[in-house]
Amino acid sequence: MSSLPEKAQQIILAHAGLIHAVVIACQNRERRTELEPLLEAASVNGWNALVTAIRRILSGSRDIQVLAGLDEEDQVIAEAILRKVEEHTARLA
Repeated sequence: MSSLPEKAQQIILAHAGLIHAVVIACQNRERRTELEPLLEAASVNGWNALVTAIRRILSGSRDIQVLAGLDEEDQVIAEAILRKVEEHTARLA
């Protein structure tokens, strides 16, 4: 993570819980029910575009199109999720 700009690192640290929960849910479908309240709260707080991107990631989408329409902060979070999912998948291979 140290190769990321400081602002991106701060965003990732601030949202580490959500990022971790999404990565876990990507790897274990049974954990998605635990994630749902976080996603609902994010939507209520106006993070609709990010929640949409997360739902696409949870559905198996791993391409750059997931990032379309996201603002800078949401994009950093979604990229971190994609990176962590990819790292976890590579370790299992």
